[in-house]
Amino acid sequence: MSQVDSSQPKVKAIEASRKIAFNSGTSYSREVDIVLTNDAEEWLELKSLQMPLNKSLLKEWTGYPGKPKRGQHIHKEFFSDFLELESEDKPSFQKLSWRFQQFVSQDKKHKGPKTTDLKKIKLDERLCKVPAAAKNDVKKKTGKEHVAHTETCESLFYSMVSVQNTKAIMKDFLDNNLLEGMEDLINAVE
Repeated sequence: MSQVDSSQPKVKAIEASRKIAFNSGTSYSREVDIVLTNDAEEWLELKSLQMPLNKSLLKEWTGYPGKPKRGQHIHKEFFSDFLELESEDKPSFQKLSWRFQQFVSQDKKHKGPKTTDLKKIKLDERLCKVPAAAKNDVKKKTGKEHVAHTETCESLFYSMVSVQNTKAIMKDFLDNNLLEGMEDLINAVE
């Protein structure tokens, strides 16, 4: 049987607490769904939202740096993750991946979003938006003005955020050489 490529990231933790410090002197204890590691950490966030996308769950985080109000949690998480990733100080991690789960319920009444659904509601603009009270912190933490930070976020958004469906899973398997040796595994089961 083939061996797994040791250069591929390994699961370091599930639902791991990670601290994100804001320059305003406060910090945020972030619960990351999956932390992968190789030479550095990758944060993997999984989201399940039902279609049609409820915009009330995707509101702008207006209480920066405090607790988000109802519907602002997703913006707080993504904004904080990207702010930390872009930090001029050594960031807590080196790669950020968010996956919105595409699904269809067994009764076919409920389904998750497609990439076109995320683009239709301009999710990149929603989640990359710098809260008004965070503009100075963005400059201090990243060295960029808030407009440049937003532009960077929007330009990288769909390389960090995607829909996880069967096709995406298979692509990940192919990209990471995880299908190699499947024939040996199938034969071993016989």
